[in-house]
Amino acid sequence: MFNELHKKMRLKIICFAVIKLLLTTSVLAQDFTVTQKRLIASKIDELLENYRKYSGLSEDGAEISALYTKKFNELFTGTKDVYVYNDIDPEKLLDEKITVAEYVTKVKSWYKAGLAMRLSWDAMFMSDAVQLPDSKKDYSVSLLLEKQVMGIYKSEIIINNTNDLYFIIEFERSGKAFSNFKIAGIQKEKPVLEIPEEPEVEIVEKKKEQEKQKEPEKEPKEEPEKEPKKEPKQVTRKEMENSISLYFNPLYTQIYNNDVYSDDNWKAEGTFGYSGGIGYTYYLSRSVGVFGGLSLTNYKTNLKLENFNIETNTLQLIDKDNDVYYRYIQADVEEQNSLTYLDVSLGANLNKYIKENAFGIYLSAGGQFSYLFMSKYKITGSSTHTGYYPEYHVVLYDLPDYDFTSENLDDENDWELNSFNISAYLSFGVFARVHRLIYLSAGPYIVYGVADLKYDTAKHRDDYISTIGVPGRTNTQAAGLNISLIFVL
Repeated sequence: MFNELHKKMRLKIICFAVIKLLLTTSVLAQDFTVTQKRLIASKIDELLENYRKYSGLSEDGAEISALYTKKFNELFTGTKDVYVYNDIDPEKLLDEKITVAEYVTKVKSWYKAGLAMRLSWDAMFMSDAVQLPDSKKDYSVSLLLEKQVMGIYKSEIIINNTNDLYFIIEFERSGKAFSNFKIAGIQKEKPVLEIPEEPEVEIVEKKKEQEKQKEPEKEPKEEPEKEPKKEPKQVTRKEMENSISLYFNPLYTQIYNNDVYSDDNWKAEGTFGYSGGIGYTYYLSRSVGVFGGLSLTNYKTNLKLENFNIETNTLQLIDKDNDVYYRYIQADVEEQNSLTYLDVSLGANLNKYIKENAFGIYLSAGGQFSYLFMSKYKITGSSTHTGYYPEYHVVLYDLPDYDFTSENLDDENDWELNSFNISAYLSFGVFARVHRLIYLSAGPYIVYGVADLKYDTAKHRDDYISTIGVPGRTNTQAAGLNISLIFVL
């Protein structure tokens, strides 16, 4: 579903960009540097995260919060003259667009426990920043995103609505600084940009075109004949010391996820892993070589959940009888996670001899393309799960068919993740000759995963996803020592 959604959204954005290119001028679409665009995107991310947090108007999922209501109103440029899409009205009692003030009033009236919200967006679906008419410092952008809202309407009907909506966001610019990001509207249809009646840029371009027509045509200059390429200097066999290397890297490793590592309930820490394998280097010259290798890399992370007790109405689920309930959890668990990859490495080696044929320094960098060879987790501890059914005002326990049980945990199993990983590595250090055709090298080594491992499936009933929710991007990281034994061919 999400692949089809992204395809549609990309198509919408491409069409939107073509139309803007044809209709707008440089007066409208402001030129920002890449750094400035990233800063604007980060500020909008922060604004939308606050919208997701406060738009349900409830802190605990049980009642409306005056603080969250105040924070929600502050996200908008106004409350009585700013309109938002009406996705909280299953009986269609109101118009499609309502003011922010009406939205707040109806949520308080219809949803006594507040709402749950999920947003999905990407900066690639954000329009160019447009300067607002009659303003030198105010700008506007629109962003297409997916919004899901969930709640219990009038304490009777469960709603779960998902819509593609345009958020119109305004902000101020002062030099290189951007501030005061506010939502100016939320709507179903694509926003229409205002275009000035007579852009001065068009007048200037017409004048330039007229001047070009008056100038006499110049005969094209003949291009000088290119000199034939010189053949590269042949390198003698003495200089091309190709080699085979065996390497082992003791590492401090992490299976890193920022949401997990920064969570107050879960304690996460990396631990020691390793990397080892065999490689071949073909030297283009005495100092520059191309490297290829095959290796195994092991990453580990330990997680701990101590004295965890969640007995609030936050984990809303639906049981096998289609009844809505809230899962209550008491847990003390420890989790050991281990991933082992089969790596294919491609990179470059640079060597600099300090003393001829004796010792020197090196720099090695490249990429790793990895397949998940083994993924394991082990969990120990204890937990108790019960279920609160608000419709019946009862807490159920000791029901194995509904997983409402108390258990002592001691289990080991596979961890379902993306099978492929891509990483970048860097190492530098010293090498020394230990035999006529054997060198030993050692130095710091770091490797950083650039691919998302897609941790979106719970490993067991007490893992992070089961207790908190699906986290964001997960990747591998490691740093340690590279030790290589090099055999010159």
